Amino acid sequence: MVRDGIVVVYRTKEGELVSHKVISIEKGALRTKGDANLKADPIAVTAEMLVGTVFCVFHSQEAPEGIAFSSNGMPLPTAICKRF
Repeated sequence: MVRDGIVVVYRTKEGELVSHKVISIEKGALRTKGDANLKADPIAVTAEMLVGTVFCVFHSQEAPEGIAFSSNGMPLPTAICKRF
């Protein structure tokens, strides 16, 4: 269930993947904002744009090798959006 404070991943009309925090839900669309941004994103995220939610973040120089597993042993779908 998506609610305020959840980080979602969505695809812009240009095809870019963005992960931002939900700050409100208005008329069935999500208002989002990046943590380092001063203002909310100019376009609301619709259901068609939504890719998923962020479950956890790995902080490392390289992506984890192999499959990431949840605490119940189930494999987690993972994606690398950007490396810095």
